[in-house]
Amino acid sequence: MNSETEVATFGGKMTERKILLSVIFVLSLWFGFLLSSTSIKAEAIIADHLAVSEFESIPDSVIEFIGDLYHIYYVHTSHGSQIVTGVSMIY
Repeated sequence: MNSETEVATFGGKMTERKILLSVIFVLSLWFGFLLSSTSIKAEAIIADHLAVSEFESIPDSVIEFIGDLYHIYYVHTSHGSQIVTGVSMIY
């Protein structure tokens, strides 16, 4: 005989542990939905061709940090060389 208490449900019997895990799961989903719907959304930063004049204001330490943190791999065809050239100009 099982030492856990069994509770009768519509679909059969569930142990108290399974019920507790089910309640925790449902509450986790509910809290996750609640937090995601009330979170503060950050405004996007757009750096297009109009922002080129601002690039000089980026400190070298930030460029080096990003260069160490991220690696860009880009396989290109005839028109893709602009991206590779632009990234190599940063370094």
